[in-house]
Amino acid sequence: MSGVDAVYLSGRAHLSDSLIDRLNEARQRAQLIESAVHFKFGAESFQVQSFGVLKYRFRLDHPHGMIGISPGGHLPTFFVQPRAEFIHALGPAEAVHWFRDVLEAECKFVQLSVRRADLFADFQGLAIAGDDRHRFISRAKKRTTDEDHEIFNGLRFGRRSTGTICARIYDKTIELEESHAFYWREMWGNYDPTQSVVRVEFELGREALRQFGVTTPEQLLDAVGALWVHLTDEWLTLRVPTGDHTRARWPIDPDWLAVRRASISWTDWGIARLYKSQRAGELVHIMPGLVGYLSSFGAITNERDLESILDRVFIEAVSWIDESGVPMEDRVAAKTRAWSVA
Repeated sequence: MSGVDAVYLSGRAHLSDSLIDRLNEARQRAQLIESAVHFKFGAESFQVQSFGVLKYRFRLDHPHGMIGISPGGHLPTFFVQPRAEFIHALGPAEAVHWFRDVLEAECKFVQLSVRRADLFADFQGLAIAGDDRHRFISRAKKRTTDEDHEIFNGLRFGRRSTGTICARIYDKTIELEESHAFYWREMWGNYDPTQSVVRVEFELGREALRQFGVTTPEQLLDAVGALWVHLTDEWLTLRVPTGDHTRARWPIDPDWLAVRRASISWTDWGIARLYKSQRAGELVHIMPGLVGYLSSFGAITNERDLESILDRVFIEAVSWIDESGVPMEDRVAAKTRAWSVA
């Protein structure tokens, strides 16, 4: 499995005074009720938050991703961050196309550029240990080892803050237990649960993309294959040590040859299919905590069976929500996740 895992975009466009007024009103209301509020942007319904993102005054959230908006001229008008699930559901080209349509439905014409892109490939059977850091030859000056409670989980090369290139090699199956992005198990297809999945991932910042002559989303998608070859052949390689004191002459490790041969591509998995898998994984994560809270509630209210506990929860919740002044519908909307689309 390989492809584009993230594409962050900037967009320049003209914002009408009426749109800026609507955004200010929505943000003020969100601050007043301490919850995100519905907002019609283009042909889609977003949630305007009471806070911004990065240096952008307005943050609009949608199950497909996030849009930051700056009404001033010192920043690009838009900062666009599609959700990884949306990119994998439709493919990066269609994901970018969806956001372009949304922006242009509101602002007529938008000039989009790429500010960051992440390329990846996943492998079973690729074993990387902490001691292997000495076998890597990289153009990055900095390399670090990821460990959690003395459990090794990969290597990092370079610094994100430089805006150029950084890389990470890590156990994706360990990360899934933390991120709950269980849809990957379905995307991997012939996945062997007894083996770890190791991800090789490169993050290209704006400066690196500029050096490669990549500015627009279309240029990025045309160049991903060539970029992967360069990254795994010139920027980072795994070698087999020999007696030669010049490490650059060490032969390429056979496992790294498989990494180099990875074909960066993408598949249209479909929104409903991918989001349904993600929703199922999230429910597995939520249920232990939910049952724990219900049992604590039963102990406090002296209710013993589930039906009685749920009846009492309904009464108490309705009363509490009414007193808070924030309808349950608004609370759910503010916590909308991609699985609600399926």
